[in-house]
Amino acid sequence: MNMRIRALLLLALVALTASAKDKTSYVFKRSSGGSHIRSSGSLDSILRIAKKWDGPFIWMQREDGRAYLIRDAATLDEAHAAFRDLDALHPKHEEIARRLRPFERRAEEIEEQMDAISDNDDADDVDRAKLRELRKKYRSMEEKARAVEQEMEDLEEKMDALEEIAEKRLDAIVDRAIRIGLAQRVD
Repeated sequence: MNMRIRALLLLALVALTASAKDKTSYVFKRSSGGSHIRSSGSLDSILRIAKKWDGPFIWMQREDGRAYLIRDAATLDEAHAAFRDLDALHPKHEEIARRLRPFERRAEEIEEQMDAISDNDDADDVDRAKLRELRKKYRSMEEKARAVEQEMEDLEEKMDALEEIAEKRLDAIVDRAIRIGLAQRVD
């Protein structure tokens, strides 16, 4: 797996755990099969929660350790609406990721070729020339990918802002559901 993919996976994991500025965690599992998750703890524990109940639900654990489960359809509809703007950007995100994949595959191929030549202690002038040619191809490929990568970064920045707004709305939705008795304690 190339460094860019590893870095993106690491950033996703960090964003998942670091997005919780407080100790509140949640899983919003939608009927469409998608989920929104924020975890202040281990990724494994939050994934177990996501699989614990069938169908759509909101599970939220507050800073005080109290956990709540909400299955009320109207409350779930409100939560869905809170994430609507963010969800609308997912197809664009997938489309940009699809456009990036050929660059990532090609970069990985070139890196493997460069590594094979670099690892050869008996490299001759032909190998060194080939290595220079591969480095040039790699730089050219990076330049072509840069615009798509910038588009991805811009979109992810917008998505982060929308996620913050949606999470604030979800907090308020859960607070109200707790207050009016629509949330079941599950801690």
